[in-house]
Amino acid sequence: MGQAIYPKEIPDERLRVDAIPSNSAPWKTIERFALTMNGYRVIGDEEVGKLANRVKSDFEQNQRSLGKLTLTEVRACIFFERLRFRHFGTEPEGTDRICINALLDEIRGKVSEATSEKSPV
Repeated sequence: MGQAIYPKEIPDERLRVDAIPSNSAPWKTIERFALTMNGYRVIGDEEVGKLANRVKSDFEQNQRSLGKLTLTEVRACIFFERLRFRHFGTEPEGTDRICINALLDEIRGKVSEATSEKSPV
């Protein structure tokens, strides 16, 4: 299997809100963002898929479930969703895209919160 080519990885602590695609961004833009983290390296080869599948299932039951995740976990889920849909050869639609948009919203919220905590008052 070929090695994925990752754009410049961005650690959680250096991620900024303006680097996170909007929910209306084209799928290609979201895919590029997803590769700013190597979920295999950060979470683990098998664990990243298990995490993403569990999070997707939990989200389908309770859309607020994403709030329990760390920024790293949410980013790993976006990473895996990119892999999932690359494997399918399609772009996410319907409930899949709703889940991905919710993941982006959660990332945006966590980054915004972390950024405001660092800002002097």
